Amino acid sequence: MATKKQASESDYIITTISMSVHDREENPIFGDSVITVSLEDDAAGPYIVLKSLEEELKPGEIKVDLDQLDVILEAARVLIKNYPDRG
Repeated sequence: MATKKQASESDYIITTISMSVHDREENPIFGDSVITVSLEDDAAGPYIVLKSLEEELKPGEIKVDLDQLDVILEAARVLIKNYPDRG
């Protein structure tokens, strides 16, 4: 008879690999101020990717408000700290 696994015995874990930095009043998914900070890995090691949804930017550009910069860096540090191979 199979028994149910306890949560601590699961083969699955939760790893945060993306965070949204945005104005408090905006939607964190599609607001104009949203900067998505994500951790990616192409097998050569992890790196941080920043994405903006602002439509007026040219390809490859990202606009970061100076007040956002510290929060973006904080988000990146959290992602790196919690990455299984770097924690």
